[in-house]
Amino acid sequence: MILFHSVVVFVPMFIALSWVLGRLDLSPFAVFISYGIVGTIGEAVFAGRVDAVIGFPMWVFVYGLMVWLPACALPPAAVRGARPLRW
Repeated sequence: MILFHSVVVFVPMFIALSWVLGRLDLSPFAVFISYGIVGTIGEAVFAGRVDAVIGFPMWVFVYGLMVWLPACALPPAAVRGARPLRW
């Protein structure tokens, strides 16, 4: 059944990412790295293997590149009303 497949996880992740990008002014590189980190953590948690973290560079380039180009296509922060990220 498709509801129990791992690809279904991408829909809520994309919704959450679009909500975050609508509110915060993140650079495409920050989106690239952070989405790769989320993908790595997801693989480590759902695969149940700690050694999945070794594949961090691969997951950054797999998951991060999925969202890097759309992040480059965002309108400027002033147009979408996003505020800069403060630590």
